[in-house]
Amino acid sequence: MQPPPWSPDGAGSHGNDRIREFNQAVGRVAADSGVALVDCFEEVLAGDHAALLHDGLHPNGAGHQLLADRIGERLARWL
Repeated sequence: MQPPPWSPDGAGSHGNDRIREFNQAVGRVAADSGVALVDCFEEVLAGDHAALLHDGLHPNGAGHQLLADRIGERLARWL
């Protein structure tokens, strides 16, 4: 699983553009290694950060539910 967006405006040295680059690299490594990857970054970025991240970085209850749903969808493919 990849890091969530950092902040609504993406400010700072770990802004959303930098996190996006990191996530793309993680995606390439996962694909090259044949490892499953659950990527919620773009989904969270496109949505309402405040509704999913209690402090701009860490998921709240709704954010954890989103992650659990996406991980569950991935696992269901293997069953």
